[in-house]
Amino acid sequence: MPRRLSTAQGRSTRAPGPHVRIRVADSGSGMDPEVLRRATEPFFTTKPQGDGTGLGLSSVYGFVRQSGGGLGIESQPGRGTTVTLLLPRSAPRAATAATGGDLDDMPAGLGERVLVVEDNEAVRRALAGRLRMLRYDVVEAGRGAEAIAILGEDRAIRLVLSDVVMPGGVEGFDVADWACANRPDVGVLLVSGKMADDPQRAAHAGLLVLAKPYAIAELARESREALAD
Repeated sequence: MPRRLSTAQGRSTRAPGPHVRIRVADSGSGMDPEVLRRATEPFFTTKPQGDGTGLGLSSVYGFVRQSGGGLGIESQPGRGTTVTLLLPRSAPRAATAATGGDLDDMPAGLGERVLVVEDNEAVRRALAGRLRMLRYDVVEAGRGAEAIAILGEDRAIRLVLSDVVMPGGVEGFDVADWACANRPDVGVLLVSGKMADDPQRAAHAGLLVLAKPYAIAELARESREALAD
């Protein structure tokens, strides 16, 4: 029988009421029990260095959990993988406003330009989409060196939102250091899934760090705080 990842944590966040089920299956190589157990951990990947970040399922799990849903995975070596998402059906606008989940209840942008720095294209697009929902003008960069080049040219940028760990030799802290030295008019917000090591360095540099996974309300709040700083 296929092995199933424990979804107790996901189920514990499920909101009451009707849900929509989305099931995605493939016929690939599947996962053994140890890989399956760690499948949603940030930065866990079985791919060689540089070929994957391990943030795919981790990001999906974070989005589902913050939405009040649940996630389950069934897989077996040689038999493929099935991922099941349970998402709450959207409530009327008045109800979502009452729970504090409506975008109108969150601190939004005033059209400020934000530079999003993230090497994983899917994660970068998702983050950029959220920021646009919050009424920001978004510019994207896939590498740290690219971000520094953009910062040197685009004087309209008011906030850099950068992942900490990136390939290419220029990481989030390097982008932050360059911005602090050369663009003091720009706020900096770092995003990290490894908060065990980053807070000390970030605190020493006076930087804000947003921990993955995060809710859109956290993104909205921390973005405004970074802009204010």
